[in-house]
Amino acid sequence: MKLLIIAGPYEADQIRRAAVSAGFDTVAIEPGESLSGWISATRPDLIVMAPQIVNRDPNVALAKVRATPRGRVPIFFVGDAADEPRLRPLADGFFVRPIAPADLVEQARARVVPSHDKSGPIARPPSSPAIDTLAGGVPGAGSGPKGLPALGLKPLKAQHAASAKPKDLLRDLADSIDASLDAEMLSVARGIVTEAAATPSAAVSGLRDEGSPAPYDSGPIGSPDIAILLGRIHLERLNGRLTFRRGLAKKTIYFERGAPVFASSNLPDDRMGEMLARQGRLTREQRAKGAQILESTGRRMGGVLVELGALKESELAPLVRRHYEEITYSVFAWPEGGGVPAEDGEWTLGPEPVDPDEPIRLDEPAPALIMEGIRRKYAAPRLLRRLGGGTQVVQLLVGGASASAVLDDMALSDEERLVVRRFDGVRTLDEIRAAANVGEEVVCGVAWALVALRLASVTRTVDAGTALPKVAVAVAGNGTSRPAPAEPAPPGDGAGDGERDRARDQEIDRARVLARYALVEEGDYFEVLGLPREASPHEVRRAHQALSRELSAAGLDPEVAAELEGPLRAIRAVLDEGARVLGDPRLRHRYQAQLPLASARRPE
Repeated sequence: MKLLIIAGPYEADQIRRAAVSAGFDTVAIEPGESLSGWISATRPDLIVMAPQIVNRDPNVALAKVRATPRGRVPIFFVGDAADEPRLRPLADGFFVRPIAPADLVEQARARVVPSHDKSGPIARPPSSPAIDTLAGGVPGAGSGPKGLPALGLKPLKAQHAASAKPKDLLRDLADSIDASLDAEMLSVARGIVTEAAATPSAAVSGLRDEGSPAPYDSGPIGSPDIAILLGRIHLERLNGRLTFRRGLAKKTIYFERGAPVFASSNLPDDRMGEMLARQGRLTREQRAKGAQILESTGRRMGGVLVELGALKESELAPLVRRHYEEITYSVFAWPEGGGVPAEDGEWTLGPEPVDPDEPIRLDEPAPALIMEGIRRKYAAPRLLRRLGGGTQVVQLLVGGASASAVLDDMALSDEERLVVRRFDGVRTLDEIRAAANVGEEVVCGVAWALVALRLASVTRTVDAGTALPKVAVAVAGNGTSRPAPAEPAPPGDGAGDGERDRARDQEIDRARVLARYALVEEGDYFEVLGLPREASPHEVRRAHQALSRELSAAGLDPEVAAELEGPLRAIRAVLDEGARVLGDPRLRHRYQAQLPLASARRPE
């Protein structure tokens, strides 16, 4: 039995838990996710709906659901006590808030089970006399709209019209049209598939270049693992969106041809202003002023900060992309399943596209995002659980130029490339770690990324005579990482504009250096590096590298670098010391034990 829930996140989660416990196949959605698409895809036996979530007018909300052929099933409304007199007559059941989920599920079972045959699906009426009553004649030989075959309704007998009730006539007519459309659309789809199979490969390759619409799918977070899920989307070149929910939190990644292009989150900490404040790029005043303009105008935060002089125009696109990347990486840290109840989080996949007018898009390859997400958020114990332990053996599956290209897209470090060469199908993960003299998180992280991208598999027993796969040879002599794409310089409008832009950029550099220097004077190592206290060692190294580049002579205006030489020297010394302390587990433990118990300070 299939139950579809259309309600707010908290209420939907309550109902879903009770329904799953009772054995229902249950999907909870929000109306922004193609209501008709989900109804058609899930083919529910019963729908539970809070109508105000769909439309203020419950009649309009009900019409939207009923307009979908698969939406003509029993519907239960959920609402407040004051709404009961108005809503109860419209639906097949009404439940007053706060609802009792167990009672709702029992009534759903009582409503649905009697209409099921032994095989499970709801049985349709075996025949439709109302069709004969309403058709009125023999249809012609023409076809339906846009070349679809006509429904082929039978002639009607006028004598039935007088005796049939209008409500029964309309219900039977709707069921008959629904079944006829299903049969006709199936015939059309089979014809399209047959034609595509007989078409030259050029047509098929053209479709493949455009990618494929993502199917509707869902599951608990961690099943499958997030890296595996993103790898599937990449390899199948899917177009659409992947949404993760945990309670009221919601994060969405949009894809085109399997590549992430945009990411969003409803969490305050994931806002761009918050990210820049944590990184020390915004002062408290700049963030507050930007938030005020954002609230009053609805404009994008990045554009507002450029206008305020808090960001350089040349920084905007890279920082927006970094914002999308940070949201994507944060998903890797969400519950992975296992000891976490399945109800704790849920992912949903669908074909809804990104807004075509979105001006800035991610350009990092999916393999690189997957590898970096694992580096940042997967600790060694989690990786070992996923791989089955250190005694497992990793077998590379493919080789040649195609595998080498994927490895290049993963942006592996020299150390990680050397680890790939050791996945020979013979040595265990523990043996490879000892031979390479690297940490478990490095060996297991690379192994899990290769598994997610279907370049490797995990096996306990491997033939000792198995030849070394070609992929190891393909990367053996390639010790260079893929260079980051250069950002094009913004066009200038003349000498005068150039001078003004330079003066503006100098002010931004000066304010940024002084703000970081203030953190050196007053803050702790986490604040100086722009990191949360739960940051991984990999995130510590990346933050240190990024800030060292940003505050180097090449990263600053020469006049500002000369003017603030003293503060810059102090900042670099503290950055180096902070990276050394936070990168060493023993020193970090002792250091954090001396910090206040409260979270690291954040700008207000």
